[in-house]
Amino acid sequence: LVLQGEVKEDPLPAPFYPRAEILSALSMPLITRNKLIGVLNVNCTGKRRAFPAGQIKVLNIFTNAAAAGIEAARLHQDERKADARYREVLHMAADGIISIDEEQRIVVFNHRAEQLFGYDVEEAIGQPLNMLLPADAAETHRKNVESFGQSPDQSRAMGVRDQRLFGRRKDGTLVNVEVGISKRSENGKMLFTAVVRDITQRVRQEDRIARLTRLYATLSGVNSAIVRITD
Repeated sequence: LVLQGEVKEDPLPAPFYPRAEILSALSMPLITRNKLIGVLNVNCTGKRRAFPAGQIKVLNIFTNAAAAGIEAARLHQDERKADARYREVLHMAADGIISIDEEQRIVVFNHRAEQLFGYDVEEAIGQPLNMLLPADAAETHRKNVESFGQSPDQSRAMGVRDQRLFGRRKDGTLVNVEVGISKRSENGKMLFTAVVRDITQRVRQEDRIARLTRLYATLSGVNSAIVRITD
């Protein structure tokens, strides 16, 4: 669509050009994704004239490039906003969130993960995941992640039933953790994301309940023996 004419005589563009010195005008729409995002106006103040086809073609090319540039800038801004929201969610998450690449190197390490393991994000990014695992579990964990990557499952809980998982802090101490892992493809490469929860308090409570249960069973046995002897 090209609007072309003498401003003073053409009733269509005239209302948009109140300046008396504008004698001719060319208006070309900026369209992207079938949506009008603006209009490029070229004004002529020297004399009334028609714009030649060559100039219109060049302006059309420029207009298309400008529309593409504006759309790219908008998409980039949207991506930056989305990235900012994503980072805010990561920071506010109650659980540790850690992402690793296909080589099992850390690419995402949120604030809760920093608190849980004692590493700053700058220390963790780019490092192998093994730094967060007990030495005797590192190789098994690596194979489990590789197996998960080749499976049709999109997510799963790490470990097996009744088997406790541990993470290794920066100071070398171990912490009881519960881990869920998911995967997705990004730019043709696999990205794994683990949600890590500190379950130290839960484990302590479970151990306490187990001790009390055993103690109760022992006392019940003693009471039964006393009753038999008394009888």
